[in-house]
Amino acid sequence: GFVASSLDLSNDQFLKGGNFLFKGDGKGSVINLGTIHTKGGDVFLIGYHVSNEGTIHADGGVAGLGGGAEVFLAMEGEERLFIRKEIDSSEVGASNDGVIRAAEVEIKARGNPFALAIRHGGEIEATGIAHRSGRVLLVADSGKTEVAGMIQTESGVVHALGTEVHLTEGAAIDVSGRIGGEVLIGGDYRGDN
Repeated sequence: GFVASSLDLSNDQFLKGGNFLFKGDGKGSVINLGTIHTKGGDVFLIGYHVSNEGTIHADGGVAGLGGGAEVFLAMEGEERLFIRKEIDSSEVGASNDGVIRAAEVEIKARGNPFALAIRHGGEIEATGIAHRSGRVLLVADSGKTEVAGMIQTESGVVHALGTEVHLTEGAAIDVSGRIGGEVLIGGDYRGDN
């Protein structure tokens, strides 16, 4: 797999392996302008601000963008990214204007509740495999989520959640695989609204 972060990780955590807690006072960004490709592994970009403007292929794995001041990365589980501390900025926490292809995709951020936390204007294709469902999660724990691009998953699930969720004219969400899927657009964190 591949992990890139502008936040700090203690030497002790790194040497022990397992789950990682990235945090720090830095406000650096992680920006992908090229191609990141793993076969059977995961790809995670983690930072105060995270942007994919290139291509991410995580064949058989999870691709994740996590924008926040403190981000927990679980090595296993249904969900892998957890944003534990919000950014104190009106800038977008996590954005995808490129292409992401993976078994599952997680884009998560925690930002200013009155500003855009997540922006998706590119392409996402969640292929799913035997142990991964083809799920796409765009979750703003605090802040707005904007979907302006394409999301496609065969027989999977798409959740777009935030304090507000905006689907623009160019947005396209397709879960029309062999057995169908589920699309949840929610105006509150966890789709409570």
